[in-house]
Amino acid sequence: MWAEVTNAIQARQFSRATAIKQALEEKQREKARERDRNNNPFVPIFFGQVTGNGGRPELTDRGRELLRRAQERNWSLEGIL
Repeated sequence: MWAEVTNAIQARQFSRATAIKQALEEKQREKARERDRNNNPFVPIFFGQVTGNGGRPELTDRGRELLRRAQERNWSLEGIL
């Protein structure tokens, strides 16, 4: 999703990177507004909601599995998503 932003930064096209980033963020805001309209709250997959713990998130079971796979250089999301 952010590859175009990264590519623009690496090409030193900072104005383009900013424009792409702003467009992505606006799409995310629109998705959030749509979820609100449909009373469909966002539920994180990899982290639990943080209300304590000094603001440090805790991994869900899926998050722990993803981390375990990443440490083994296994990038498969099968069975996680």
